[in-house]
Amino acid sequence: MQIQLIRTMLVCLLTLTAGGAAAAAPAEVAKPSVDMAIYKHVVQVGWVVKDLDQTVSYWEKLGLKNVNRAGVLEFPDTNYRGRKAPLSLKMAFGNIGGVEIEWIQPVKGRSVYNEFLEKHGDGVHHLAFGVASPARLEEQIQHFKKLGVEVVQFGTWEGTKGKGRFAYLDTAPRGGGLTLELVYNPDAPATIRAHSENEYPFNKIVQYALVVRDVKKVSDYYQSLGFGAMPIDHNIGGWDSPESKGRFAYMDADPHGGVTIELLWNQPMPR
Repeated sequence: MQIQLIRTMLVCLLTLTAGGAAAAAPAEVAKPSVDMAIYKHVVQVGWVVKDLDQTVSYWEKLGLKNVNRAGVLEFPDTNYRGRKAPLSLKMAFGNIGGVEIEWIQPVKGRSVYNEFLEKHGDGVHHLAFGVASPARLEEQIQHFKKLGVEVVQFGTWEGTKGKGRFAYLDTAPRGGGLTLELVYNPDAPATIRAHSENEYPFNKIVQYALVVRDVKKVSDYYQSLGFGAMPIDHNIGGWDSPESKGRFAYMDADPHGGVTIELLWNQPMPR
C-alpha cells in the first residue's frame, strides 16, 4: 500500500512531505522577469479524472478532510481552441495548506480536460496562479502571447462578488511539462490561510514534482518565458528497479517562494 501510494504521488506530479533538506546557495543566474507577486504562490492544483466520486473517496480514505463535492456545474461561457464550447463539469474541491485541490470530471462538451484524459488518463492537469483583476489577467495573457504561448481554453463563472475568469496557457506541448492556468477569482480570500484543517501529511505542500524526458529542455523553456534560470543543485540521484530506471534532480527553489521543484526522468532500459 505504501509503495503504491508513493508511485501514485510521483506519477501525478504532486509530492506531499513534512519538510525538505536545505538547498545549497545558488550561483549567480538569470533573474525572473515575470511578476513574482503572481507566480510565487500556486493557488490551485487541478486534477482531471474519469470517476470523480471514486477518486475523491480514495483521498478521503487517505485522510483528506472537508472536501466540497460541488456536483455538476455549468460553464456556458467557455472558449476552447478559438470556438465557443459550453461545458458541464463534475467538480470537487479540497485544501492543503492554503492551496486549493480541484478535481474535474468532464460531463458534457469538448475541452482541454477531454484531451488530457485521452492522452494521459487520470492525473494532474494544471497549476494555477491568481491575478488581482481582469485587467491583470489580460496583461499576462498578452505577455505570454508575445512569447508564442497561446490560450488553449478561456472561460468565466459567476461568483458571489462578480464574474470570475480563467485561462489555460498552452505550455504543456511546448516543453513545459504541464499546463499553467491564470485565474481571476473575485471571491478569493485577501490572504492565504496560515493553518490547515488537515493533519500530516495533508497539511502542507512543499514540493511539486514534474516527470520529464529532458530536464535541461524544461529548464530552458521556463527560462525563455521569463521565470529565470532554474539551475539543478547538487541533490541529484536515481533509482533502478526491474520495471524502470531513472534519475531525479532538485532545482533551486529560492525564486519560486521556497517550494522545491523536483524533476524526474526515465532512462532507457537495456533490451
